[in-house]
Amino acid sequence: MLLMGAVAHGLTEERYRMADNLYIVHKDTGVPSLDEAAVQLHVPVERLDRSFGVQPIDPRSGDYAVMKRDDTDQNSASPRGPFSNPRIDTFGPPR
Repeated sequence: MLLMGAVAHGLTEERYRMADNLYIVHKDTGVPSLDEAAVQLHVPVERLDRSFGVQPIDPRSGDYAVMKRDDTDQNSASPRGPFSNPRIDTFGPPR
């Protein structure tokens, strides 16, 4: 889905809507695959954002983050998520 955001008067920026929230997955040895993350979260792998992939949070303890599309029928919150993923942006034009 293509979203348009106002950048300045008369200018717009194209943004593509991606998966909504971050979730934590765990694996004791090595980085989990997206398929393994989907099994842990009890969702089809298609609901995970492949372009985001699996990102390290604390590799020594085996914690990694994935982005998952959340639907209106999502389960209640758990210690694994959801966690928000706000856009980080500047407060004005670069100087």
